[in-house]
Amino acid sequence: MQKAIGILIILLLFSCGKQRLWVKGKVQQKSFAREIPVQIKNGLIFVEVFVNGRPCNFLMDTGAPTLIDAQLVEELGLKTKAFGTAVDSYDRRNRIDYTVLETITIDSINFIR
Repeated sequence: MQKAIGILIILLLFSCGKQRLWVKGKVQQKSFAREIPVQIKNGLIFVEVFVNGRPCNFLMDTGAPTLIDAQLVEELGLKTKAFGTAVDSYDRRNRIDYTVLETITIDSINFIR
């Protein structure tokens, strides 16, 4: 039993390595209140976001981390910091590359990593 618990602890410690990429961010402005314009397409909410000064339309999903497609990663010159595997309900496995967005700007509000 102790051996199984020890192995579980070791696995948990090694599996948390990617979590260092997910740090608590902050908002640059001390005081802000904005009405942020959105676009609704096919029942989905999109927000204009600036990444490295480049305008992008991001899908607003409050229950998910920020995901960007590989083409945008390449266009922005972002580097892969880590990778993992996603498994869908059909047991298909896909590689997920993790990158870091240092600043995201929404309607003049800067969200900083």
